[in-house]
Amino acid sequence: MKHILILTFIFLGIVLISCDSEPEMKEEANCLTEKIDLFKVDQATCENATIIKYEFQNQEVYAFTQGICISDGGTDVVLEDCSEVCFLGGFGGFQDCNGDLFFDVAQELEIIWENK
Repeated sequence: MKHILILTFIFLGIVLISCDSEPEMKEEANCLTEKIDLFKVDQATCENATIIKYEFQNQEVYAFTQGICISDGGTDVVLEDCSEVCFLGGFGGFQDCNGDLFFDVAQELEIIWENK
C-alpha cells in the first residue's frame, strides 16, 4: 500500500510539471500575436509595410518591415517568443544579421501581412 501511495504522488508530480510547460508556449505565441496586431495598427497608413516569416540560420523568424512613412525605417527580425535576432536597415543601412547578410541567405516562407 505504501508503494502505491508513493507512485501516485510521483505520477501526480509529473502531471503537474507537464501542465506548467503549456502556458509558456501559449505566452510565446501570444507575444507574437500581440506584436503582429500592434504592428498592423502602427503601420496601417504606411505603404509597403510587411510582416514576413523566413527560415534563417535553421530557425523560423519574423521580419517586421516598416512602411514608407519613415524614411530611415528598418526591419526588426524576431523569433516566435519575440526575442530580437537583429535589426536591419535604418539610418545605418544594416544588412548583417548574426554574421550573415539576412536577405541573401534567408528563405521566405510566408507573407503574414502586407500593406500595399
